[in-house]
Amino acid sequence: MHLKNPNLFLLALLTAALTTALQAPILSGSDPAAAGDSADTAQTVLFQEPFEDTNWDTRGWYDGPNMLLDYNNPAQGQSSCKFTWLKAGDTTPDSRGARVLFEPVEGLTVSYYTRFSTDWDWTHVGYHPHWILFMTNKNLDYDGPAFTRLTTYVEPMDGKLLFGIQDGQNIDQLRIGQDLTDVTESRAVAGGNGDSDGYKGDYYRNGTVYWNGKTWTSDSLFYSDSPGPLYKGDWHLIRVHFQLNSLVDGKGVNNGVVRYWYDNQLIFEHHNILFHTGQFPEMRFNQFLLLPYFGPGVAHQQSIWIDDLKIVQEEEVLPLPQQCDINGDGKANILDVLSLLLKGFLHPGDTGLDRDGDGRYGAGDALTLLEDIVGGAYR
Repeated sequence: MHLKNPNLFLLALLTAALTTALQAPILSGSDPAAAGDSADTAQTVLFQEPFEDTNWDTRGWYDGPNMLLDYNNPAQGQSSCKFTWLKAGDTTPDSRGARVLFEPVEGLTVSYYTRFSTDWDWTHVGYHPHWILFMTNKNLDYDGPAFTRLTTYVEPMDGKLLFGIQDGQNIDQLRIGQDLTDVTESRAVAGGNGDSDGYKGDYYRNGTVYWNGKTWTSDSLFYSDSPGPLYKGDWHLIRVHFQLNSLVDGKGVNNGVVRYWYDNQLIFEHHNILFHTGQFPEMRFNQFLLLPYFGPGVAHQQSIWIDDLKIVQEEEVLPLPQQCDINGDGKANILDVLSLLLKGFLHPGDTGLDRDGDGRYGAGDALTLLEDIVGGAYR
């Protein structure tokens, strides 16, 4: 972009940017105060289930809700929900769970109380039971959760705390095992097409196609067989926050978040996860599944309880790359255009300020950044 008087244009653009910054709301981002501490942040409740009656459909449950209530020793209120595997070898409990749809969001926090029967035994194979799942608007309302565009898992595993993802439907099946991270956005992030964020995923054949999975777990056990503060037979409060990563110039950025609390103690957190690529820029979480499943089959009859479930929208400002977050506030907005203009005045020869690809700094770079932000290139 070549102008007869770039200085005058820069001055005009600077004035317009400053005026817009003072008068208009920020184009992207939100208040990051206390992000991740859901007790102190403004929230929108997406779904809440106290498990006090069986009028499931009035609260939005679908896909055959027939959960059973237990009036003995609830965590809150008068009753809780109980799932029992009735005999050895069973993979599903007496009531199979159900689903709920909610408004699409990029980030959410789920909380609930849970406890196990005193004779509860684990799989001892490093996976399952499935328990709390979320899917996105890139799958249909009744799609199975194991082979999707993205499914997240919040569950116990051999006494530890686990958060996992699958996106097997995104696998490039013709290039299985190849590292496509720098080749294309049309790939899986949970395994099968390369390591996208430094957390190793896995892939495995299931019939004629490959599925995948990636997990994050606690370092130690949090469900003990012995009475005490970690006893599996007592109620424990689980709270997990996770948020999709940003996209910049149509590519996924490794800034997705997960935080996992146990009885209000933060156990682990990660800030550099890639949940999805630029293949589906409008991906949002919109479906919750309460779906107990013990894949290897239980060793004997055993039960698990859940109570006082709540899902809230909770979205924080995620750090963005320097090429769009010029002023370093974690947002991409008109203030970055202003910062780019000021840096250009102070350092006119800085090629690092180039945004339009001509190898130098000029008025067109600020204009390009402004167009990208308004056009939604950064979120």
